[in-house]
Amino acid sequence: MALQFNSLTFLNFSSDLLPRQARVRRVHHGAIRTSGYVCQAAMQTDEGPIIERRSGHWKPSIWEDDFLKTLKNDHKEEVYQSRAELLKAKVRHELLDRMQDDKGTLALLELIDDVQRLGLGYIFEQDIRKALGFLKEKNVNLEGNLHATSLCFRLLRQHGFDVSQDVFKVFKGLRGNFMDHLSKDIKGILSL
Repeated sequence: MALQFNSLTFLNFSSDLLPRQARVRRVHHGAIRTSGYVCQAAMQTDEGPIIERRSGHWKPSIWEDDFLKTLKNDHKEEVYQSRAELLKAKVRHELLDRMQDDKGTLALLELIDDVQRLGLGYIFEQDIRKALGFLKEKNVNLEGNLHATSLCFRLLRQHGFDVSQDVFKVFKGLRGNFMDHLSKDIKGILSL
């Protein structure tokens, strides 16, 4: 099997005015001349004839090399790197502060969730695992708050901690359905 590429250069003439089939037929036979390049791919197989594919007639890019070389770059790399390191330190400090605060369990879970939703979880992966491990060991009491329980359950499961789904039994009635008053807790239902 052989693959053959033909690149043809033509003189200035707009073939966009012609119908597509006429354009292709005439280009293949070399009857019209257009500006740009035409690329044709043909495949020769041992069993059969050459299979030709039409060109996409891509227009040339408006961005030339000379234009790109004239662009100025006033980007100061060290300024942005130091700012990024400062912000990372602030987030780590917030995680530690909320771990030490007994009432900050929900705030800690929401901070971890926000960091992950921003796509920055990979930067703070060790800090997040440490905070979640702390919450798992502490065995925090989140009963009565569907949002906090759902968020804690999801985050712990995402990071590989073993958590039973029995934490949701508190929110179920005698028949095993969720209690009716939870339908008014929109944030909790969305977290669930």
